[in-house]
Amino acid sequence: MKLSRRLLMVASLVPADAASLADIGAYDGHLALFLKRERPSLRVIASDRSPEILRRGPSLARKLGIEGVEWRQGEGLSVLRPGDVEGVILAGLGGQTIAQILEEGKKVFKNLRWVVAQPMRGDGHLRRFFWRQGWHLWQEDLVQEKGRYYVAMAVGRERGLWEGSWPSREEDPLFDLGPFLYARAHPLLKGYGERTLFRRGGRRILPLEKELQRRRGGNGDGCLRSGPLEDPS
Repeated sequence: MKLSRRLLMVASLVPADAASLADIGAYDGHLALFLKRERPSLRVIASDRSPEILRRGPSLARKLGIEGVEWRQGEGLSVLRPGDVEGVILAGLGGQTIAQILEEGKKVFKNLRWVVAQPMRGDGHLRRFFWRQGWHLWQEDLVQEKGRYYVAMAVGRERGLWEGSWPSREEDPLFDLGPFLYARAHPLLKGYGERTLFRRGGRRILPLEKELQRRRGGNGDGCLRSGPLEDPS
């Protein structure tokens, strides 16, 4: 069973101590089945709005010889009861859609311990949503596959191991780039930023490469200084 780089990235962000999760929008369940195979003790629920999940999922599970995944059909978090699982995965959807799913399922959302999200677009919107909800950024990752960049994030209700935090101002473009990726000087960040120059107020501002050069510490460790990005004009 082979996953794409995108889905492998998502799987890697599931907390090591996770006991249960639901993959919301699982399509045919590849990610859910991978997680169950790699971590047999993990309780895994896979759901999708399409009733085809109830056919495709079990069929693929039988083909792969993987048992124990629970298959559910329904919209968003409506397939869960509060406390059903400790965390959810929302991958392959828009950032605004992910935020809407969590908002509409707030009774379930407020009982979750963590969320792993992989927005196809609108990641800045989603980060700001979690910031406004008072959730903490645990980790982020970035991969490139078939010429496209994909971002994923793990957030939690409580503070995680990362000592960093969200920007303090909602308009800070670090929300659009990714505070964790930026703080860790992710190796793909330069290429990602060159394709997605920051925008504020409808106009382009400092290209990421120059901003990284401005902020790169002088101690040779590749770390970046903290603080909001600045408009050079």
